Amino acid sequence: MRATIPTWPTQRPVRLYWLLKRLTLDIATQVFMGGRGGTTDTERINQAFVATVRAASALVRAPLPGTRWRAGVRGRRVLEAYFAQQLPAARASSGEDLLAALCQATTPEGEHFSDDDVINHMIFLMMAAHDTATITTTAYYLATHPD
Repeated sequence: MRATIPTWPTQRPVRLYWLLKRLTLDIATQVFMGGRGGTTDTERINQAFVATVRAASALVRAPLPGTRWRAGVRGRRVLEAYFAQQLPAARASSGEDLLAALCQATTPEGEHFSDDDVINHMIFLMMAAHDTATITTTAYYLATHPD
């Protein structure tokens, strides 16, 4: 936060929502994924998260062109592909981040989470890490404590 926030524009109005979405996704990626995945696709991943969340309020629950549901289905596919791409490195790592821990976790019987299980857990966790409530709370604290 200390490195990113000072780089935000101050001479003109900005859309704080998208700045905070990017920041919280970057933080969540660092904390929960040990930095795996980087930030090269941040905008695309953020848009996919937003589309996936918005799909929950879709009136038409069919993937028709122009609907929230279709955007959400497509967003979900983007997220699944993004996390699936991270799995091989996470499974091979001995990292201490959550993604690696989910990949390495075993039951007493030696069973592992499936790739789908890990992907579903990560989508939920990352979604929660940079949801609207998190954004609102961060905006409030930045406004009340500008230092």
